[in-house]
Amino acid sequence: MKPRLTLMAVVGMVGVVSMILQAATVTGPAWWVTRGTINTNLPPNDFAAVNQGQLKWMASNACEELEATLPGGAGYDIWALISSFTNTNNFCPVNLGQLKYVASNFCARLIEVGYATNYPWSGQANDYALANIGQMKFVFSFNVNPWLALDSDSDGMTNSWEVANGLNPNVNDANVDSDGDGLTNLQEYQAGTNPKSSDTDGDGMPDNVDSDPTHADQTAPSFTVSYPANGATIP
Repeated sequence: MKPRLTLMAVVGMVGVVSMILQAATVTGPAWWVTRGTINTNLPPNDFAAVNQGQLKWMASNACEELEATLPGGAGYDIWALISSFTNTNNFCPVNLGQLKYVASNFCARLIEVGYATNYPWSGQANDYALANIGQMKFVFSFNVNPWLALDSDSDGMTNSWEVANGLNPNVNDANVDSDGDGLTNLQEYQAGTNPKSSDTDGDGMPDNVDSDPTHADQTAPSFTVSYPANGATIP
């Protein structure tokens, strides 16, 4: 069963930012089809008013898509939103303020990981005006999966790895040593180690001296200590 959410109609929760969204027919990402989010047997009707049931359905599927594809998942705020859904008022219309309120949680998560840089609305509009299906599609047209395989900042590390390890996929930080273990982020990527932990496998040896930094050694390392002869000085 999908989590539930009650839509909030209070424009004050959305903020003072107004919304102008594209209302023309929107070509969506593959997950719209694979998750059954849209009915491909029907012609697009993007200028029709969107109702709360349709917005809940789109948001629920978008949440599942982020949870399945994005390192770290959809995030707490999105799940909290989806978890408050109820199966009421599904045929009631949605206004722009409500659409922005729901979509803002997804936009914030996408901005957090570096996929997006801003919210997809600007200018002056009436938040109480009815939203249409095309506008809803537009704000939920993100396609994270192909982006994760890219290297947006050309630093030799994929977006997916950088997001999973808390790095910025839009900043070239290949030569930064984020954990101070003597290995750069790029070297950590190539070695399969954690750039935010100086001892990835937790065996007591820093990654830069560990012969196998991704697997904890079963035995303690041995050292040979030579003592100076009687009367000799330590060099």
